[in-house]
Amino acid sequence: MLSPDIISLIRQLELATKAVMRGALVGDSKQRVPGFGSEFDQIREYVQGDDIRFIDWRGVARTGSLLVRQYHKQVSKTVYVMLDISGSTEYGSGTGSKLQAMRRAAAALIFAAGMRNDAVGLVIFSDKVHTFIKPKRSRFHVRALVEAIFSVESSANSGTDITCAIDQLMSTKVHESLVCIVSDMIDDEGKVAMINLSGRCDVVVLRCMDEYERMLPSIGLMACVDSEQGNMAYIDVRKSGFEKAAQLLETRALKQKEWLRAHSIDLFDFKPEVAFIPSLVTFFAQREQAL
Repeated sequence: MLSPDIISLIRQLELATKAVMRGALVGDSKQRVPGFGSEFDQIREYVQGDDIRFIDWRGVARTGSLLVRQYHKQVSKTVYVMLDISGSTEYGSGTGSKLQAMRRAAAALIFAAGMRNDAVGLVIFSDKVHTFIKPKRSRFHVRALVEAIFSVESSANSGTDITCAIDQLMSTKVHESLVCIVSDMIDDEGKVAMINLSGRCDVVVLRCMDEYERMLPSIGLMACVDSEQGNMAYIDVRKSGFEKAAQLLETRALKQKEWLRAHSIDLFDFKPEVAFIPSLVTFFAQREQAL
């Protein structure tokens, strides 16, 4: 049973996502095709292969050029949202954890897919698959997915096995789906699986990184605990150590971005303490226009 606070948060997320999507002029997935459809697009010149039934003869008589009428045809997609709940996602240097932000991001994606009339499914994983819900189209299904996101507990001290989750996903009819992976991408162990997935699907990674995972504070010796394995270590973040640690963190993030780009996997970065839903929806709207 979800608490009243979580129910209120879900409602706020739904309203915020809808408001931003309307502002970004994001609607149903559409494809420009000659012929009949629900929404007129334009009259354009005939090109070889167009169906002659859709020639605009009045336009031909008026201009002397062979023209066809073109409409928007709605094309629904299948969207999978994959949410990482491994131990490392519980970390947060501020008032909220990465997982809290990642839940909100995953919920926003699902609400957006519902507004576009896309079929949407959900995979929740850590070092194993916790939840696998097949895609459907309905308001009740969207609500059930969002409730599942906020109901599942994080896997404390568990690692991340995205390969296992991707293998299960690829055993289904996932071809040409949009797969959104919401993770802190704390390691690259699932790199091969993600590359293989990108060969069959349109893959987008939503990487949540805490501020201290990008730039450690210069406070001397700092005790760190591996939230997935429970191991402790001390890191020297005095001036010389701080510069080295900062360089390592920056290099790790950049290398991930480079190999993702090399395999046509788009990346959206966000932080737990920063409002990101408007920029997230805009990111996907611009991406849709570019495809």
